[in-house]
Amino acid sequence: MSPSANNNEPHFAEPRVVGQVRLYAVIRRSSQYRYQQRSKNPFEVHFGDYPGGYCVFGNDNQYRIEDLRFYVKLGEHWRALS
Repeated sequence: MSPSANNNEPHFAEPRVVGQVRLYAVIRRSSQYRYQQRSKNPFEVHFGDYPGGYCVFGNDNQYRIEDLRFYVKLGEHWRALS
């Protein structure tokens, strides 16, 4: 039985990709790595399979998710994700 045939399960529309979204971050003030933030602007990040939970790469360093605040840039404005 397909998921849409079962009325008890939610139905989600297929995601539509309009373009690529770049992910940015700033280092949280509570992080021990805060001193590595070079400017007040977010830096571009990407995720990888890095050891010890440091799975986010950006700012020429590796970070844990909990050390960062994530953003996307919409036009000239930053939108916080976390």
